[in-house]
This record gives sequence, structure tokens and C-alpha cells, in this order.
Amino acid sequence: MFIPLVLASASLLTPALQESRPPDPEAVKAALARLEQAFEKGLPEERVAALQAAAPVADPEVVAWVRKGLKDPERSVQGGALEALGQMAHPKALAALHETYKTDKALRKDDEVTAKLLKSIGRHASPSSVAILADDPFGNLHHDVIQARILSLGNVRTKESVEALISMMRLRGPQKVQPYMANFRLALSILTGADQGRSQEGWMAWWNDRKKDLAVSPKPAALPREEQARWDRYWGKERERGEGRGGDRRKRGGDGDDSEGSSSQD
Repeated sequence: MFIPLVLASASLLTPALQESRPPDPEAVKAALARLEQAFEKGLPEERVAALQAAAPVADPEVVAWVRKGLKDPERSVQGGALEALGQMAHPKALAALHETYKTDKALRKDDEVTAKLLKSIGRHASPSSVAILADDPFGNLHHDVIQARILSLGNVRTKESVEALISMMRLRGPQKVQPYMANFRLALSILTGADQGRSQEGWMAWWNDRKKDLAVSPKPAALPREEQARWDRYWGKERERGEGRGGDRRKRGGDGDDSEGSSSQD
């Protein structure tokens, strides 16, 4: 059973996008001026550019302006606003994303936008997002939407995320779940350091043996090189990593395809 959405308020807001000192007042002023001009007189591409430029400016007034982009008639602007809110290290940005998920049914009719919304929520890596990310996980069967739920849960480093992933995996039989097992494997491996391959039964048996005493480390687990590359590619990370555990051994993640995979453990 998936985690009820009403549990969202029960978790503490501890986003991975750590807030630093307040942004420079001149940067805030410049971001606000550019956003105002773009939304009052600019073309869609100018609004998108203004949203992108505003993403590093974690200020509540800037967040409020970025949020206006969610109501823009242009899908590209909606997407730009979602991506900017996902990158803004401010609690109001995550609150705006949560509220959008809960209330904006029109926006969520678009699969591409919904996937971006979930990914932006997941980018904050907040325990308060687990219930949203696990809400009716197969209600929308678009691949990118389900992938965003799974990998975003993998970015929230709590035992509740692991439990949500296992619960999601149990909602459907092998034929329905198998196309997403590469994503389940990636998310669960980076959370726990375990690897049961793409075996639905293997992961559920693993969980049954460890659910009472499982502790999720604050630090992501090391992954085989190809799996790490796939994780970094999804989140747009450009840092260099070593080969990780098992990097010199035979390939353990196939070719990185998120939609296919055997049901065997390796």
C-alpha cells in the first residue's frame, strides 16, 4: 500500500539543498527586475531565461516571482519555473512545489510537466516529500512520471523512502513492475548500499529481513561506475567519481536503460 498523502506534514523539512547566507541584495534586485520585465513584456524564451537566471537566488520574493511561471500558458515556461524551484535552496520553493502537486490538477494533466514537477520535488531531498512522491504511484503510467517518483525517493535519505519504494514495488505484479526495476534497483542501492539486481522478489525478501533495524546513512552509497553515471546523469551532476564498489567487476546494471531489464538478480 502506498503512503497516504496526508502524512506529508508529519515529516520534518530537511532539504538537501542547504540554505546558505542570504543572497546579495543586488542579486535579488537584479533577479526581480529581470523577472518582472520578462513576465510583463518578454517572449516565452525570455521568461524561461529569467527563470533560469533566478534559480541561484534563494530569496522569498524571487521564489514568489518564479512561482508565477507555473501559471504561464506556455509549457516551456511552466517547465522552466519547475526546474528553477527545484534548484532554489529555500523552503518556500519546496512549499510551492508541494502545493502545486496537491492543487494544480490542470498542470498535472501534462505527463512531461508532471515528471518535471516530481523531479524538482525530489531534488530538494526532503523527508517531507516522501508522501507526495509515493502518492498513487501507478495512477499515471507514463514512464517518465514513474521514473521521477522512484529516483526522487532514492534522493531522500530516510528509511521511509526505502519503505515507500518497497511498497510501490508490491503494488503490481512482475509484468507491470519489471519495466521499472532498473530504477528501483538504482534508488534502493544508493539509499542502502545493497544490491538485489532487478529482482522484485529479491528486494522484497531483502526488505523483510532488514526492515526492523535498517538505518539509512546520510551519505549516498557507492555504486558501480555505470550505475553511478546513470544516477549523476539523471540529476545533472558533473562531478568526477571513482569506479565505486564493483567498478572492476563485470557489469551489474546492463546498459543503463531505465525501461528494460531481466528479472534475474544480476
